[in-house]
Amino acid sequence: ARIRVKNYLPPLTLEVYEKAGQCYKLVDAKSLTAGVNVIGIKSTYNKKLPGMLPPSPEMQGMDAIEYKIKANQHVSITYKEEMFRSQYNQTIATRSSSFIPEVGHDYDIYPVNSGVNIVDLTSSNHAPKSWGNEDKECNYKTGLLGGRNYY
Repeated sequence: ARIRVKNYLPPLTLEVYEKAGQCYKLVDAKSLTAGVNVIGIKSTYNKKLPGMLPPSPEMQGMDAIEYKIKANQHVSITYKEEMFRSQYNQTIATRSSSFIPEVGHDYDIYPVNSGVNIVDLTSSNHAPKSWGNEDKECNYKTGLLGGRNYY
């Protein structure tokens, strides 16, 4: 499967989940968008894969990075959004969309207000295959460094 990601703020993260008993555990996470350095210059610009379907209308003319990802796995695309900031604290919400990439399919992925749009360019209805209703992440407690301790 191939994905095309809008290369802009907020930075998007690809999370990969694997089945563990009755639930799913996060096993890998990687940033999909280019790092922005101190003076605001992106370190990576358009990265294209040969043969990928043309972008959806929302992605035309956008700076994007294309990736190959493994099909038939449970993935989630996330970003962090600052909801509130004061002198003493800030509130950060995680926005995400989950899907199961299918073999030979191409996807456009871009952040929208309070979420992430995933467009399946290969299927006629443009809807990606979603996780089943029974597919849930395993219970975890957040560790000191923000890691997930499953139990």
